[in-house]
Amino acid sequence: MDPPTDPTPSRTKRSLRVDPTQSPGWIAGSDRVPRPGERIHTHEGTGVVVRILHKTADGGRVLEVTMDDGRKPPFFAATANVRVQPLAPELPSGDDSPVDPGTGSSPDR
Repeated sequence: MDPPTDPTPSRTKRSLRVDPTQSPGWIAGSDRVPRPGERIHTHEGTGVVVRILHKTADGGRVLEVTMDDGRKPPFFAATANVRVQPLAPELPSGDDSPVDPGTGSSPDR
């Protein structure tokens, strides 16, 4: 007797994780949950977080994502399966003066 065939052959197992080499310097979404409106990398390409939904069994979050180019309708992704930009380092406490990008120093000093 032959084993049963898959009734949905178009559904194949594939990795949904993003290759870190495609977004160097970016970190896993499980390390930092992205905010709505933030650009992320998914296995489908670059997208934008529409909203943050419930928690997953591994403690991550489910995201509703829309693709930048609009080539597919919004979809859902787990934070473990996306890459996000790391947050910029914060200024040391007490030094919130603006910095001139050309000189690297405060304009009033």
